Amino acid sequence: MYNLRQAFSKTRSLVFFLTLLGAGQVWAQGQPLTFSVTGDVPYSSSEASTFQKQLANHNLYSSSAFLVHVGDLASSGQCGESSYSSVANMMKGLAVPAYIVLGDNESVDCSNRAQGVGYFLQYFQNFEQNFCGAPYTERQSERPENWAFTMDGVLFVGVNLVYGGSTALQQAAAWATQQFQAKGSEVRAAVFFAHYTPGSSSTFSTPFRQAAAAFGKPVLFVHGHGHTWSMVYPFPEDNILRVQVNKGANEDPVEITVTMDNSSPANAFVFKRKPWGSKTIVNMPPCANAGPDQEIVGAAIADLEGQATDDGDPSGVLTTTWGKAAGPGAVTFGDASAAVTTASFSAAGIYVLRLTANDGQLQNYDEVTIAVNASTTNGPIISSFTPASGDVGTVVTLNGSNFTNVMSVLFNDIPATSFTVNSETKILVTVPPGATTGKITVNTSVGAGFSASDFVVTGVGPDVLTFLPTDDAHAVSTNATKNYGTATNLLLDRNSASDAANIYFKFNVTGLTGPVQSAKLRLKCSNGSSDGGSAFLVSNDYQNTSTSWVEGGLIWNNAPAITGSPLSALGTVSDGQTVELDVSAAITGDGTYSFALTTTSSNAAEYNSKEGNTPPALVLQVAPPAPILPSIASFTPDNGPVGSEVAIMGNELGSTVGVTFNGTPAAFIVDSNTQIRATVPASATTGKISVANAEGTAFSATDFTVTAPPVIASFAPTSGQEGTEVTIVGNYFNGVAAVSFKGKAAIFVIDSNSQIRAYVPAGATPGTGKIVVTSPLGSTTSTDDFTITATAPLTFSFNPQHDTYVNFDSPTSTSGTSSTLRAKVGVYNSYLKFEVTGMTGTLQNAKLRLHVSDDSPDGGSVHLVSNNYKSSTTPWVEKGLNWNNAPDIDGSALSSVGAVSIGQWVEFDVTSAIVGNGIYSFGVKNNNSDQVYYRSKEYGPATSPQLLIQGLSTAAPSITSFTPSDGPVGTEVTIIGNNFLGTTAVTFNGVPATVFTVESNTTLRASVPAGVPQGGSKINITNASGNGSYAQAFVVTTPPVITSFTPNEGAPGDEVTLTGSHFTGTTT
Repeated sequence: MYNLRQAFSKTRSLVFFLTLLGAGQVWAQGQPLTFSVTGDVPYSSSEASTFQKQLANHNLYSSSAFLVHVGDLASSGQCGESSYSSVANMMKGLAVPAYIVLGDNESVDCSNRAQGVGYFLQYFQNFEQNFCGAPYTERQSERPENWAFTMDGVLFVGVNLVYGGSTALQQAAAWATQQFQAKGSEVRAAVFFAHYTPGSSSTFSTPFRQAAAAFGKPVLFVHGHGHTWSMVYPFPEDNILRVQVNKGANEDPVEITVTMDNSSPANAFVFKRKPWGSKTIVNMPPCANAGPDQEIVGAAIADLEGQATDDGDPSGVLTTTWGKAAGPGAVTFGDASAAVTTASFSAAGIYVLRLTANDGQLQNYDEVTIAVNASTTNGPIISSFTPASGDVGTVVTLNGSNFTNVMSVLFNDIPATSFTVNSETKILVTVPPGATTGKITVNTSVGAGFSASDFVVTGVGPDVLTFLPTDDAHAVSTNATKNYGTATNLLLDRNSASDAANIYFKFNVTGLTGPVQSAKLRLKCSNGSSDGGSAFLVSNDYQNTSTSWVEGGLIWNNAPAITGSPLSALGTVSDGQTVELDVSAAITGDGTYSFALTTTSSNAAEYNSKEGNTPPALVLQVAPPAPILPSIASFTPDNGPVGSEVAIMGNELGSTVGVTFNGTPAAFIVDSNTQIRATVPASATTGKISVANAEGTAFSATDFTVTAPPVIASFAPTSGQEGTEVTIVGNYFNGVAAVSFKGKAAIFVIDSNSQIRAYVPAGATPGTGKIVVTSPLGSTTSTDDFTITATAPLTFSFNPQHDTYVNFDSPTSTSGTSSTLRAKVGVYNSYLKFEVTGMTGTLQNAKLRLHVSDDSPDGGSVHLVSNNYKSSTTPWVEKGLNWNNAPDIDGSALSSVGAVSIGQWVEFDVTSAIVGNGIYSFGVKNNNSDQVYYRSKEYGPATSPQLLIQGLSTAAPSITSFTPSDGPVGTEVTIIGNNFLGTTAVTFNGVPATVFTVESNTTLRASVPAGVPQGGSKINITNASGNGSYAQAFVVTTPPVITSFTPNEGAPGDEVTLTGSHFTGTTT
């Protein structure tokens, strides 16, 4: 069995302590966790190839624990079974578990919606079970496409918001609420996945928001459908962050890390787009699964169904080895190096076998338990039990055979204090205090039987205390002076008011450490009746005296009076049955309690007395005492170097067993119950201080800042030219004042105390040298050299300002809006005009690129022509140019090409024409009657003409365009221009964009940051040489808000009225 189960049970016990922390204390569970998300892919065969490459790269370069696809696994209406099966087969190649949520393309957009959803469930329900090491995943019974699991202290939930109408939305909301309530105390954050945005319907969003607000911790809602990246806070509840992922074919899966800081969504969730830019191979540990637990008898051989998988790194070689981890005898394996093999055992008992997987660099293991029962035809056999899990005090039904002469029942070697053998095939047993997850054992006079699977103890449960009576007796009215204190059976009967028998019990309750949750008077019936009796609380003294009654002196005449209402009553009881009467209302704490049992039936009942075989018992379930947890009120100083002493003040510190600084253990001295002194340990980093005792752990509300000279642990890449971004990993980077490469100062950005991004400085001399990081506390030099390479030519791309063709047969006509450019001897000539900006340094080459739309044996020749109309000083424009006023095309051609084919990109060398920044016009003609057609800029950006210039540039960035022109905070903006390599900052109206990606020297993507005011916002880009901006402003808008709609249901075509705000400009 995969050992995630043991991890879950340990986490549960930890949660019990953490949920009792006082107000103001900060806590977190698990460890930082990274996962990946994609969606809306693949829509075509070409996108399928892209998707397969992304999955292969994920296996190579990602450290994510799992991947989620947020729906739309094919284009709209492509609902054949092959669309589902092909994506399933692709995703099964992942090295980590994968989950998929339902999209609209595979459900509501199908012509047969039910069939589409049926295919989805056929291929993707329980999809994670295809992978080794998948976490235990719950599914909603009504909607199995809704799922949930927890991992490393984080709740993950997938919901269907696209199919099933309002009923499905209500079920999704109920699932979300249930998960928040059930897991809220166990996790530090929650992540939801869906195809649609959570605000698409109030049927879901209203209860979701309410449950998220009650949860009170960071909530991330990730979805697809929109095909562009955005990040917003969609609701008034500031703990909910919504992210829409980009279309999967346009961007690699985004990596999301859930940090240990759950103070806000901004701190809890870190997003990494283009996660594999460095192409650094990440070797993940292999996964081992030892298979299901088993039970065998005697000399039987266990068939081991092991499994091991790996990501293929570092060598693609994976070895497996079986071994014995625990057990009373020797184990012989059929083939210890094969995952699927056999095992035989020399003696009966419980064995733990371990399967280890090793990829040559990392290893992992999983264990399976084999219960080997003694070879006997009369030994007990446990075939099943129910329920499979529960708290202490849970009653478990064991089914099997040979349950005769049962001596004991154990839960993971802890004896049960209460069990009843109902028959040779059934036992009822109560989970005892101290029980932990493990096998159930039944011991009889002839042997032992073990369960094949574990009973999972899900919580600490209440303490169960059992008290035997100090005294018990019955009193008979027809023998009013006779004492029955030594009788082995207690008689209960009533033939008339003058002919009756009542039973009395006295218990001394001591040692209660918490409130009583329940109290049961447990009796073993020795003679059945139609009325088992009613229980009353009575005096501890003889009637009308202050003398405590004892069983040896109790008779009818002096027995305590029975008055008031009964505590509880029994109906029919049977011979041999164990019965319980609820007397919880009577128990208020430690003390002596007396109870009486009466009946109205002449059908006498009898119960064992304390002198009998099974004495009466008072069974109390007591809530465990509240743990005495430490708390941190303050500490001083709030910063210091390794080795400095920090005084920590708080409460319940006298029993401290451990202190850590951001997880690093520290030496400490306990001064009193309210103060300890700790020494900042070596390798400590800035973060929370924790104090732990045997009951739990408390964390400081604020960080302790470790001050020390910076430390460089590594950097990547290890070489690069001017402007290359270098990520430096280490410690103590907060406050760094300078970074240099080979002695030359560099521009840098401090991402965190452990990471800096620096840029190889302009003018750096090629060669090898050290990286030096300097702070006010000192400097550190990298152990390894960084290699500065010669600066490669940068490529600048320019689109035409104007492009058109002229026609001899229509000498006054213009073709400025045509989607083609044409050349034919004596008939057509074409013209293009470009503006070159941002060029400095030495020109390498220049190419005019055109895309062929009609082939010809002569692709034509290119000439440099005037920027003005013929015989004029007026600059020509595409909508004004005709045959009569077009500039002359004469002189020597800059370059020519021969035959060209449709779909081909043709390049003309125009290097000799480019002398620097400025406006350049080119004419294209050919010398063949077979015309050639090229695409103009009006046909679209994919085939627009281009002027590509390669040169050395250290100029400031320049912006030529961006798209879209407006959008809300979180909108991704694509910026086109030049000199973008080495960009250190992008701002919107002066507000830095926290997320931007330099795609190339001419393309950059940035997300509109929070804090930018509505209205026009100037975009500015900064590199080592200066700043660049654009005249046109990006307009920051407010997304529409839907507050209500009516009606709340209807058929296709019905009109629905939406009420809200910011609807102006609505497009869909």
